[in-house]
Amino acid sequence: MALHIQLVAHLEPLANEPWVIEFPGGQREGQSDGEGRLEVELPATLDRVILLLPDRRQRFGLRLGALDPIETSSGALGRLRNLGLASADQIGEHVDEALLGYQRLAEIDETAELDDATIDALRGEYGI
Repeated sequence: MALHIQLVAHLEPLANEPWVIEFPGGQREGQSDGEGRLEVELPATLDRVILLLPDRRQRFGLRLGALDPIETSSGALGRLRNLGLASADQIGEHVDEALLGYQRLAEIDETAELDDATIDALRGEYGI
């Protein structure tokens, strides 16, 4: 399976950032491109990996294949969480707050709804 990630800090890409992905039985390493993106092939059986950013001394646990479709509230919220734009406790009635905050940052109409413009902007930002 191909894993695609964009490394971002404070909404800015982490260009040319060294990374290591660890998983049972192996690891992959490399460097992000000029836009902070990395693409790596992993065994299809994995459901979790560890992403290390050694220069920053950061470690992230990643669940693979765990996002609902972007058109659903839970899918949009999952992507906002992964982008660092929503907290883990934002569920149910708090989804509108996360959407409103994202719409403000993305400079699109602030509707607090998961409308087409928000889905398109989030898809462009997140990649899937």
